Parts: sequence; structure tokens; C-alpha cells
Amino acid sequence: MCYIVPVICPIIQYTAVRMYRKRIARLIYIALTAYIFVPIVVGIIQIFAYGVSIVNMAMAVVSILMYVFSYLDINDTVEKAQRVQMHELREERRSMKRLFDQTATAFVTAVEKKDSFSVGTSERVADCAKRIAEIYGKSAEECDEIYYAALLHDVGRIGIADNLIDKNPMSRMYR
Repeated sequence: MCYIVPVICPIIQYTAVRMYRKRIARLIYIALTAYIFVPIVVGIIQIFAYGVSIVNMAMAVVSILMYVFSYLDINDTVEKAQRVQMHELREERRSMKRLFDQTATAFVTAVEKKDSFSVGTSERVADCAKRIAEIYGKSAEECDEIYYAALLHDVGRIGIADNLIDKNPMSRMYR
């Protein structure tokens, strides 16, 4: 009985593990299978080599394997979660950049509606400022900051009354 129960019970356990195989991670499945079958094999060996108790040693080895495989599985899960999170953060950053770009463009359009003479000026100033920043070796992030600062350099004109903004630059020459 002492030799049959340790062989039969793990086989029953394996049927449950096999039934839920799709829900169990690959490395955990390998560890569970080893945890079940290594003692069986060692128990059978012990039956033929009576008196040598290697079942306990096998259980210790399998327990260590279970720990190692569990650690590896958890590590894989954490790495996958980190990759997903980094991808989501990059997408969110792109989305925020698009939103900022649209907002800046809306402000520039509003400024240009007040004075038709300045249409396109903000964009040209921003492009020029960005090129200068690139020439001076600024990082891509700094170049973008400089670009948007230059793009929005006239945004304060929105608050100025229309009658104060001279829409005809030629009229300035004859004063």
C-alpha cells in the first residue's frame, strides 16, 4: 500500500492538471507534470531498489523545479505586461502630441483671422526657428518645443481689439 498510493494518487492529480492545461502557463504546466511524474518514476525505482529512499530527494528536486518554473513564468508575465504598458504610454503620448498640435493650429488660425496680412507668418517663423535649433544641435524634443513656442509667438494678438490691429500695412507708410 505504501508503494501503490504514491504512484496512483499523482496519476489522478495529473488528470486534473491535463484537464485545465489551457488555463495553466506553459512553464507551470511543465513544473506540475514534473512534480507529479518524477516521484512516480523514483517510487518505481525505489520498489526495485528496496531500502534506498530517493523519493524524498526527488520531491525536493521537483519542488525546486516548481519554484524556478514559477519564477520564470511570473517573469514572462511581468515582461509582457511591461511591453503592453509601454506601448500604451507611447500611444497616449502620440495622442497628446496630436491634440497639442491641433490646439496650437487652432490658436494660430484664430490669430491669422484677425489680420489677413499675417497669414502663414507663424508657420514660417516656427519652421525657421526649428531649423535653427536643429543646426545648433538641439534634441528633437527641444526642437519641437522651440517650434511650438515660435508658432504661438503671436497668440497674444487674440486679446487685442480689432481696431488696434492695422490690417493694411500700406496705410502705415503714409502716416
